[in-house]
Amino acid sequence: MGRERWWLLSLATMPYASYLGLVMMLGVYISALKQRGDRVLKLCHRMGFGWLSLGLLVSSALAVYKGDSFLQLANFLPFFLLFGVLVNEPTVTASQAHADPCHEDTSQETSNILFRKLEHLAQGLLLSAIPFMAVACIQYLIKQLAIAQSSIIRLIPDTILTQLQPYDHRVNILFGNSNALCAYLVIILGLSLGLAIQGLRQKDRPHFYWAQLVGLGLCIGAIFATGSRNGLIVTLTLIAIALYAARSYRWVFFLGIAVISGLVFTAINFGFGERAMSLALFTQDARIEIWQQSLVLIQQRPIFGWGFSGFRSQYVPYSIQHYAMLWHAHNIWLLLASEAGIPVMLGFNLIVGRICYGGARTLRQTTLSKRDRAVLLSYLLAFAGCSLYGLFDVLLHDSRINVITWVTLAAIYSMTQTACNDIPDTEPTIQ
Repeated sequence: MGRERWWLLSLATMPYASYLGLVMMLGVYISALKQRGDRVLKLCHRMGFGWLSLGLLVSSALAVYKGDSFLQLANFLPFFLLFGVLVNEPTVTASQAHADPCHEDTSQETSNILFRKLEHLAQGLLLSAIPFMAVACIQYLIKQLAIAQSSIIRLIPDTILTQLQPYDHRVNILFGNSNALCAYLVIILGLSLGLAIQGLRQKDRPHFYWAQLVGLGLCIGAIFATGSRNGLIVTLTLIAIALYAARSYRWVFFLGIAVISGLVFTAINFGFGERAMSLALFTQDARIEIWQQSLVLIQQRPIFGWGFSGFRSQYVPYSIQHYAMLWHAHNIWLLLASEAGIPVMLGFNLIVGRICYGGARTLRQTTLSKRDRAVLLSYLLAFAGCSLYGLFDVLLHDSRINVITWVTLAAIYSMTQTACNDIPDTEPTIQ
């Protein structure tokens, strides 16, 4: 089995068996580093990850709890290298590798190979997620039937009912945490929206296109089932962006408006995760006080921060009502600024922002085909979903979310470089 398939298999396995998926990915990760470690390090240095790593190490050395801080660097440093590994995975054959990289035909052929591989990756991630998204929707439905004391619930055998009923009012299948599940799903949602637009623009749609549309519907339903307000906001935003991209298809536009209206109507009238929707649900959110405390910590140590776990160590039990302990700032930018320092936060934003800006500019300015533009859009939407979710929560501790986030970022960078016919010696591609 080629390394490309191992990457896809490990990513598809992670939601179901995270340790198995990570072990498979670790194998191809180490293998790639052995073959192209020097090129990976050069790319990471050129992108600025070297300086960013140094800043994180200094911050940890000055942390209140050095052990915890250095331990949490595992949520960052290996993923910087993962970005470099993914970008340096070759997608050209031996005959193409010896061709003139400046030749237009060779550049176009390499671009086509890259976009098709990333298209297949997005399709694989979506289709592999359909089973647990379907179960999440069924769990939510069973919960609602039980609440309504519907006679339908009696037709389900007790053995099946026990397995399918959610532990509480919010579905958290496989992830053990509703917010983590929702964060993963919004990334899948971004990919599925781009694939749906791509199918609209293709004359010969793949035979599993309708399966992709079913996956898109299940993804929206599963996000609703998690009861995450953040997820609902991100979902509505991503759908709105996708509708703008597909605005030339009027029936798609009106269908999307109907979906958005249905989600909002259901949330307002029937609640969201068994919580009645109201303005107070947002204005009285504990996150507002958490963010205020984070700003105080930033003012006290703006340069090097408190080190990772600094927010937890400085939090006074029950200083925010009902919370004996809080683990982080519930905002990725406030977390980086308060625990790693403002320079690290700005450096991180500069690197990631430059990649995303390049992707958005490529989407607008290049002569990509409609199919390739939709593939690039799908990864941009996926990363946008992750970033928007980061405004309200931090889930760096979940390796499944961390991995798929860096995969989408590496894909955006690779497509941007290839689409501009600017193929450097690092062969910026991803499998």
